[in-house]
Amino acid sequence: MGRSGQTFRGGRKPDGTTDWLFFQRTSTVDDTSPGTSNAGQTGYSEVLNVPVFSQSEGF
Repeated sequence: MGRSGQTFRGGRKPDGTTDWLFFQRTSTVDDTSPGTSNAGQTGYSEVLNVPVFSQSEGF
């Protein structure tokens, strides 16, 4: 899942529960290593594909 320099990892939030979420890692956010708390992070239930537009940009 490495799009646009982003990667995701799975984790639980709240920590230790059975609810698994995706957490984002970017060049500015690198606190997604195993063993750290997910308490202050935003978790996502799914990761979507990059949208594809049928029209060219501009007017």
